[in-house]
Amino acid sequence: MPGEFGYLLVVHHHFEIYDSLRAHLESSGYTMICIPEAQQALSMLRKQPSDLVLIALDLPDMRGSDLLTAIKSDPDLHAIPVMMITEHSNSPHLEECLSLGAYDHIHPSMSPMLQQARIRMCLQYGLMHNPTRVNPEKEVLLIKIEHDLQIGQDIQSDFLPRDLPDFPTWQIADFYKPAREVGGDLYDVFTTMHDQYICLIIGDVCDKGVGAALFMALFRSLFRAAAQQQIPASPDQPPYPGDQESQVLYDTFNLVNNYVIDNHGDKGYFATLFFGILNPSDGSLFYVNGGHVPALIVGDQGIKHRLTPTGPAVGIIPNTTFDIQRIQLDPGDILFTYTDGVTDARNPERRLFGEQRLIEMLHTGVSAADLVTQISTQLALHIGNAEQYDDITMLVVEHMAPGSLTHVMPR
Repeated sequence: MPGEFGYLLVVHHHFEIYDSLRAHLESSGYTMICIPEAQQALSMLRKQPSDLVLIALDLPDMRGSDLLTAIKSDPDLHAIPVMMITEHSNSPHLEECLSLGAYDHIHPSMSPMLQQARIRMCLQYGLMHNPTRVNPEKEVLLIKIEHDLQIGQDIQSDFLPRDLPDFPTWQIADFYKPAREVGGDLYDVFTTMHDQYICLIIGDVCDKGVGAALFMALFRSLFRAAAQQQIPASPDQPPYPGDQESQVLYDTFNLVNNYVIDNHGDKGYFATLFFGILNPSDGSLFYVNGGHVPALIVGDQGIKHRLTPTGPAVGIIPNTTFDIQRIQLDPGDILFTYTDGVTDARNPERRLFGEQRLIEMLHTGVSAADLVTQISTQLALHIGNAEQYDDITMLVVEHMAPGSLTHVMPR
C-alpha cells in the first residue's frame, strides 16, 4: 500500500544508497521499492505507476538518461515526475537529464531534510501536472506543500532588493524570473561606506530548486552584511593596498568564501558571482568576477569591455585569491550583468537564445529600464510555451549622458 506521502520507485543497483534513502524517507511516510535495472523498472511502472521515480545516472543495462527518455516518451508514464540520483551536482550527464525532463536531483551526501524538501517539491509538481492522480489523502499533502512553497517564495522575495539606490545621472534596472517556485539566482543593490558608493551583486548558485534557493539566501546575506559593515576577513590581517573599494572587496570575498567552505563545504554548493562597487560621483567601478559570465560595458559603438572572471567561483577553493579590477563607466555607458539563464533560454525546439542574439540587442540610446524590458520581452517570445530551463536574472546600470531625460523606472 502506498504510504501517506507517496509511493517512490528507486532505480539503482547500489542497494546501500537505497538503504540510506529509505532509512529516513519511510519513517517520514513514504513507501519505497528499489529495482536495480531499467527494463525491470519499466515493466513495474506499466503494472503499477509510482508517484515519483528516482533514477541513478548510470545503470547496468542502460544510462539513466535513456530510462528517463523511455518514461517521458510513454503516453501512460510521461506524467510521472522523475528525479536523478547523483554523486555530485555538476555532472554533464545530470545537465542532460534535466534538459530531458528530470525535475531535480538528490545525492547521498545531502542532508535528509534537503532530500525530503526536494522530493516533496517534485511530488507537488507531479500532482499539479496530473490532477487525475490526486486522491483525498494526497490533496491534503498538496495543500500543505503549496502552503510551504508560498512561504518559501515570500521569504526568498524578501532577499531581493525592494528599492534601488537613486543617484543623479544614474539609473539601475533589474529583472528576475526563477525557473521554479524558488530559485538559485541572486542579485542585490545597496549602498556602503556612508551611502556614498553603490554595491552591485549578481550571481548564480550551482544547481536548482530548494537547495540552491537556501544557499542563494546564505550567499546574499553574507555578502551584504560583510560589505555594509566592512568586516575584515581576519582580525590580524594587514590592510589591502589600494583604494577603500578594493579593501571592501578583498575582505568580503575572502570572508564569504572561507565561511562557506568551512561551514558548508560538504554540501557541494558554490556560486559564480560578480560584485562591483560603483562610485557614482566619478563613474569608477571596482569589481571582482568570481567565475561568473562576463559583465558587459556597452558604449555608443557597441561592446566596449567584457569584465571576465578575475577569480574562481565562491565556495570552492579555500584561501584563494580574487583579483580586483577597476574600470570607468563614462556618461552614456551601460553596465549589463546577467546570469546564464538569459543566453541558455530554450524555445520549444530546444534552441538557445544565445550570446550573439543578446549582444545584438545591447545598445545605448535607451534607458536601462527600457533595455531590460526589450530583452525580457524577446526572451518570453523565444521561450514561448516551453518550460523555462533556468532562472533568468538581469541587473543593468546606466550612466546617463548629460542632457538626457531622467528616466522613471517602474518596479
